[in-house]
Amino acid sequence: MEIENKLKLYIVSSVYDKKLVHELPCSSYEHFIQAGAALTDKRICPLNDMDDCPDHISYRNRRYSEGTAMYWICRHLDTEYVGIEHYRRRFALTQSDYSNLIDDGFDIITTKPVNIGEANGQDLSTSIETNYRQFHYSADWDLFMEILKRHHPEDYELALSAFSGAMFHPCNMNVFRRELYLEYGDWIFPMCDDFYRLSPEKTDVYQHRDVGYIMERLSHLFVIKMFKTGKKIYEAPLVQFESASEENSYTPDIRNAEEVFEACNDYFRAGYITKALELLYSAMQTDTASNERLNLLSRVFTAYLNEQSELHQTMFEYLPPQFRSDLNILTQIWHGFEQAVSVYQSTASEDALDKLTQYIELTGFSKSALKTVLINHT
Repeated sequence: MEIENKLKLYIVSSVYDKKLVHELPCSSYEHFIQAGAALTDKRICPLNDMDDCPDHISYRNRRYSEGTAMYWICRHLDTEYVGIEHYRRRFALTQSDYSNLIDDGFDIITTKPVNIGEANGQDLSTSIETNYRQFHYSADWDLFMEILKRHHPEDYELALSAFSGAMFHPCNMNVFRRELYLEYGDWIFPMCDDFYRLSPEKTDVYQHRDVGYIMERLSHLFVIKMFKTGKKIYEAPLVQFESASEENSYTPDIRNAEEVFEACNDYFRAGYITKALELLYSAMQTDTASNERLNLLSRVFTAYLNEQSELHQTMFEYLPPQFRSDLNILTQIWHGFEQAVSVYQSTASEDALDKLTQYIELTGFSKSALKTVLINHT
């Protein structure tokens, strides 16, 4: 039997993909699928994650990432083996390799594990949990583990053990036997659905893909779980292809104050605060340091960072858990509260008091905290 009748590999793509330096040909068993099709009218390939799927979750793509395509695939299984790759990441396997693995009866083909600490410039002993808490929202990890324990208490101890280690199967890339893909979908998506509903949506560009990051940890756990049950698993290396934009990326001239200002502004608006600060710091070490606009920008960034730090230090303890995982939400609540306090102090009207009371109830501020805030505003 031809391999395309046994295997389908879906290459997950989106309208936001960067052009690759070298376009890659597709094998007969590889098929591009557009993720997040519900969020755009643009179509980039024949398949997408909402067609012929009445209960699709395509509109959740900004948070689920490749997970919305994985959900679609669970409902369109028509070959013995099925899996996903990314538009710029592929398994380093040939058609002959796949044929041999299928003939040898492997149940799962997954990514070769990496040391998560080494991959992120951390200590080699850094655990999966520690890594997540450092690079994402710590409150999300606690919520994730609560959801896992509630849905699958039988896997909780295994999860504690797996996530305390440093070795990690990355990228949500797996090829499963069809029945295992169904099992995987039934296992992972109810937990992701709970996390999607219970964790606040992030406005930070990087953190916005929170469900996708959780899925990646769950994918690793599922592979470990299958290994423990005796499934035959092959760990394959990955090939990652360079984006054209990375090869020819624009780097502003740090001696040109206008270029630096515009680039910092773009980075800041997109949520890349660290990148903006690094560029500004480099520019401030040159002759452009005397530029009035850059000095102003430096003061704006400093004020912004001080504000975020103050918010963390003074308000975090008074907020209920559902608001703690996104500093942007915290900022909006704080600014709304400040405005309500200001209006109340100016008018002392019933409407102003009602608005202030609403914010007090929303945040769960204690009376002592409220008193402190009011004193600071008088």
